[in-house]
Formats: sequence, structure tokens, C-alpha cells
Amino acid sequence: VPAGLDHAGARLRTVRGEVRSAWRREAGDLVLETAIPGDATAEVRVSCGGRKAEAPKGARFLRLEAGDAVYAVGSGDFTFRCGVRR
Repeated sequence: VPAGLDHAGARLRTVRGEVRSAWRREAGDLVLETAIPGDATAEVRVSCGGRKAEAPKGARFLRLEAGDAVYAVGSGDFTFRCGVRR
């Protein structure tokens, strides 16, 4: 997460529907919101400084990789949170 940047987001239309991802800084935490279309799965990477994120129900922790926590999710909306001080 670049210093000086407080939020970012993107959308991508796929053959299964729209995938959305957006993050923001909130009270010293990093909050990542994702949306995965129906009948799809995804891996979500959360930059938590080499730690696991506070993950929502339905997200399965897979591994830590290059300082990111990686989770497997199915279709739906998911919000991840981790403490990241500026």
C-alpha cells in the first residue's frame, strides 16, 4: 500500500460477471472489499505486513506469500481488515 495514497479500486468484467476490488485506510487499518461473481472462485491477496488479515466468513487462509496473506473465496462480497499503521 503506497504511502500517501488513502484508497483505490478497480472493476473488471469477466465472462462470469463483474469482479470488484477496492481498498481504503480507515483508522490506521487497511480495509479491502472484494466482490466475486456467481459460479466463480478467486484468490485474494491482502497486504498485512506478513500477517494474516481479519478475514470474513467464507474466506479460507491459504498462505503467506511475499508479505501478503492469501485467501481462497467463492462468489460473494468479502471484507478483509488488517492493522497497518501509516
